[in-house]
Amino acid sequence: MSHPSDTSLSTSSGSCRSKNSDEVAFARRLRPTCQILADDLFGVYLATYERAWSLFPGVLPCFACLREHKLGIVSNGNAAQQREKLLRLGRLDRLACVILSEEYGVAKPDPRIFLRACELGATAPCDAVHVGDRLDVDVQGASRAGLQAVWLNRNGRTAPSPERAVRTIESLTDLPGILLVHPIGAG
Repeated sequence: MSHPSDTSLSTSSGSCRSKNSDEVAFARRLRPTCQILADDLFGVYLATYERAWSLFPGVLPCFACLREHKLGIVSNGNAAQQREKLLRLGRLDRLACVILSEEYGVAKPDPRIFLRACELGATAPCDAVHVGDRLDVDVQGASRAGLQAVWLNRNGRTAPSPERAVRTIESLTDLPGILLVHPIGAG
Protein backbone atom coordinates (compact mmCIF):
# COMPACT_ATOMS: atom_id res chain seq x y z
CA MET A 1 0.00 0.00 0.00
CA SER A 2 1.46 3.35 -0.92
CA HIS A 3 1.11 6.73 0.68
CA PRO A 4 0.61 9.93 -1.36
CA SER A 5 4.01 11.20 -0.18
CA ASP A 6 5.87 8.08 -1.36
CA THR A 7 8.44 8.89 -4.01
CA SER A 8 8.11 5.60 -5.89
CA LEU A 9 5.32 3.21 -6.78
CA SER A 10 5.38 -0.56 -6.97
CA THR A 11 3.56 -2.25 -9.78
CA SER A 12 3.22 -5.86 -10.80
CA SER A 13 5.70 -5.17 -13.60
CA GLY A 14 8.33 -3.57 -11.30
CA SER A 15 9.06 -0.07 -9.98
CA CYS A 16 8.56 3.20 -11.73
CA ARG A 17 9.21 6.80 -10.65
CA SER A 18 6.16 8.83 -9.78
CA LYS A 19 5.62 12.41 -10.79
CA ASN A 20 5.78 13.25 -7.09
CA SER A 21 9.38 12.02 -6.82
CA ASP A 22 10.42 14.44 -9.60
CA GLU A 23 8.82 17.30 -7.66
CA VAL A 24 10.57 16.23 -4.45
CA ALA A 25 13.92 16.05 -6.25
CA PHE A 26 13.36 19.51 -7.76
CA ALA A 27 12.44 20.91 -4.35
CA ARG A 28 15.60 19.44 -2.83
CA ARG A 29 17.75 21.09 -5.52
CA LEU A 30 15.92 24.36 -5.04
CA ARG A 31 16.22 24.38 -1.20
CA PRO A 32 19.73 25.95 -1.02
CA THR A 33 18.65 28.71 -3.40
CA CYS A 34 15.54 29.39 -1.33
CA GLN A 35 17.63 29.49 1.87
CA ILE A 36 20.04 31.99 0.32
CA LEU A 37 17.10 34.12 -0.84
CA ALA A 38 15.48 33.94 2.61
CA ASP A 39 18.77 34.92 4.27
CA ASP A 40 19.19 37.84 1.87
CA LEU A 41 15.62 39.02 2.44
CA PHE A 42 16.05 38.79 6.21
CA GLY A 43 19.28 40.79 5.94
CA VAL A 44 17.44 43.54 4.05
CA TYR A 45 14.62 43.48 6.61
CA LEU A 46 17.03 43.65 9.56
CA ALA A 47 19.04 46.53 8.07
CA THR A 48 15.83 48.45 7.33
CA TYR A 49 14.49 47.74 10.84
CA GLU A 50 17.71 48.95 12.48
CA ARG A 51 17.86 52.12 10.33
CA ALA A 52 14.33 52.93 11.50
CA TRP A 53 15.20 52.84 15.22
CA SER A 54 14.08 56.03 16.89
CA LEU A 55 12.94 57.18 20.28
CA PHE A 56 9.23 57.10 20.94
CA PRO A 57 7.67 60.54 21.28
CA GLY A 58 7.89 61.67 24.87
CA VAL A 59 11.09 59.85 25.82
CA LEU A 60 13.33 62.92 25.97
CA PRO A 61 10.86 65.13 27.89
CA CYS A 62 10.18 62.24 30.27
CA PHE A 63 13.89 61.67 30.86
CA ALA A 64 14.35 65.40 31.46
CA CYS A 65 11.55 65.49 34.06
CA LEU A 66 12.90 62.39 35.79
CA ARG A 67 16.57 63.44 35.71
CA GLU A 68 16.79 63.20 39.53
CA HIS A 69 15.54 59.58 39.48
CA LYS A 70 17.42 56.39 38.70
CA LEU A 71 16.21 54.90 35.45
CA GLY A 72 16.79 51.44 34.04
CA ILE A 73 15.74 49.08 31.29
CA VAL A 74 14.37 45.56 31.65
CA SER A 75 13.89 43.94 28.26
CA ASN A 76 13.19 40.54 26.75
CA GLY A 77 14.52 41.78 23.40
CA ASN A 78 17.63 40.50 21.65
CA ALA A 79 20.55 41.60 23.83
CA ALA A 80 22.88 42.72 21.04
CA GLN A 81 20.12 44.72 19.36
CA GLN A 82 18.97 46.33 22.60
CA ARG A 83 22.49 47.45 23.52
CA GLU A 84 23.18 48.74 19.99
CA LYS A 85 19.85 50.56 19.97
CA LEU A 86 20.63 52.27 23.29
CA LEU A 87 24.09 53.27 22.06
CA ARG A 88 22.80 54.65 18.75
CA LEU A 89 19.95 56.53 20.36
CA GLY A 90 22.25 58.03 22.99
CA ARG A 91 20.40 56.89 26.10
CA LEU A 92 22.75 54.33 27.61
CA ASP A 93 24.59 56.85 29.78
CA ARG A 94 21.31 57.92 31.43
CA LEU A 95 20.52 54.44 32.77
CA ALA A 96 21.46 53.06 36.17
CA CYS A 97 21.03 49.52 34.86
CA VAL A 98 20.18 47.56 31.75
CA ILE A 99 18.85 44.05 32.41
CA LEU A 100 18.42 41.95 29.29
CA SER A 101 16.74 38.60 29.73
CA GLU A 102 19.02 36.92 27.20
CA GLU A 103 22.05 37.84 29.33
CA TYR A 104 20.44 37.38 32.73
CA GLY A 105 18.84 34.03 31.92
CA VAL A 106 15.39 34.95 33.23
CA ALA A 107 12.71 36.74 31.21
CA LYS A 108 9.78 38.96 32.09
CA PRO A 109 7.30 38.28 33.65
CA ASP A 110 9.50 36.31 36.08
CA PRO A 111 9.78 38.50 39.21
CA ARG A 112 13.51 37.76 39.54
CA ILE A 113 14.39 39.98 36.56
CA PHE A 114 12.61 42.96 38.13
CA LEU A 115 14.22 42.28 41.50
CA ARG A 116 17.65 42.19 39.83
CA ALA A 117 16.99 45.61 38.32
CA CYS A 118 16.08 46.93 41.77
CA GLU A 119 19.23 45.40 43.23
CA LEU A 120 21.46 46.98 40.57
CA GLY A 121 19.67 50.29 41.00
CA ALA A 122 20.01 50.07 44.79
CA THR A 123 16.26 50.61 45.12
CA ALA A 124 13.73 48.70 47.21
CA PRO A 125 11.04 47.11 45.03
CA CYS A 126 8.29 49.05 46.84
CA ASP A 127 10.07 52.28 45.85
CA ALA A 128 10.44 51.31 42.19
CA VAL A 129 8.09 51.85 39.30
CA HIS A 130 8.13 49.71 36.17
CA VAL A 131 6.58 51.16 33.03
CA GLY A 132 5.76 48.69 30.28
CA ASP A 133 3.51 48.26 27.29
CA ARG A 134 2.40 44.68 27.99
CA LEU A 135 -0.02 43.86 30.76
CA ASP A 136 0.83 40.17 30.85
CA VAL A 137 4.61 40.59 30.86
CA ASP A 138 5.36 44.02 32.28
CA VAL A 139 2.53 44.94 34.61
CA GLN A 140 1.83 41.51 36.07
CA GLY A 141 5.52 40.63 36.38
CA ALA A 142 6.49 43.89 38.06
CA SER A 143 3.50 43.71 40.39
CA ARG A 144 4.39 40.14 41.45
CA ALA A 145 7.92 41.37 42.24
CA GLY A 146 6.53 44.09 44.50
CA LEU A 147 7.14 47.02 42.18
CA GLN A 148 4.56 49.59 41.28
CA ALA A 149 3.46 49.07 37.71
CA VAL A 150 2.34 51.57 35.11
CA TRP A 151 0.85 50.37 31.85
CA LEU A 152 2.02 52.34 28.81
CA ASN A 153 -1.05 51.91 26.64
CA ARG A 154 -0.14 53.77 23.44
CA ASN A 155 -2.93 52.14 21.44
CA GLY A 156 -5.92 52.78 23.73
CA ARG A 157 -6.62 49.09 24.34
CA THR A 158 -9.10 48.06 27.00
CA ALA A 159 -7.61 46.14 29.89
CA PRO A 160 -9.13 42.84 30.95
CA SER A 161 -10.96 43.21 34.26
CA PRO A 162 -8.17 42.21 36.72
CA GLU A 163 -5.94 44.98 35.37
CA ARG A 164 -8.55 47.76 35.32
CA ALA A 165 -7.09 49.24 38.52
CA VAL A 166 -3.57 49.55 37.12
CA ARG A 167 -2.22 53.03 36.58
CA THR A 168 -2.25 53.70 32.85
CA ILE A 169 -0.60 56.31 30.64
CA GLU A 170 -0.87 56.81 26.90
CA SER A 171 2.52 58.49 26.45
CA LEU A 172 5.73 58.73 28.43
CA THR A 173 5.07 62.47 28.74
CA ASP A 174 2.24 61.47 31.13
CA LEU A 175 4.58 59.58 33.49
CA PRO A 176 6.02 62.49 35.51
CA GLY A 177 2.50 63.74 36.20
CA ILE A 178 1.24 60.37 37.40
CA LEU A 179 4.27 60.05 39.70
CA LEU A 180 3.52 63.47 41.22
CA VAL A 181 -0.10 62.47 41.90
CA HIS A 182 0.91 58.99 43.13
CA PRO A 183 4.48 59.39 44.42
CA ILE A 184 6.87 56.47 44.30
CA GLY A 185 6.51 54.42 47.45
CA ALA A 186 2.92 55.58 48.01
CA GLY A 187 1.46 52.45 46.36
